[in-house]
Amino acid sequence: MITLSDKEPGGYKLKDELKVLQNAIINVLQCDISELEKGTRFEGDLGADSLDAYQIMSLVQEELGIELDPDKVEKIVTVDDAHRLILDAIDTVKENKQ
Repeated sequence: MITLSDKEPGGYKLKDELKVLQNAIINVLQCDISELEKGTRFEGDLGADSLDAYQIMSLVQEELGIELDPDKVEKIVTVDDAHRLILDAIDTVKENKQ
């Protein structure tokens, strides 16, 4: 698990949560990292269904020690949507730590 104490004083580095997300996508969907761009659509481009998305986000939550709003997870369309949701959850963790 990546915790805030594992990082620089400013908290997470962008590459950390993005790498966790990419690894979760690759693990669940068995795709290549070259297929993953900000605008890549889970359903349209990667062939993911709602169960796949749930599994991906569950892995991310477990790895980063964050909680994601299930209603917002259902609305994820692109890799960038997922990344932004993760960043919002990390910001919430940071705010609660202060």
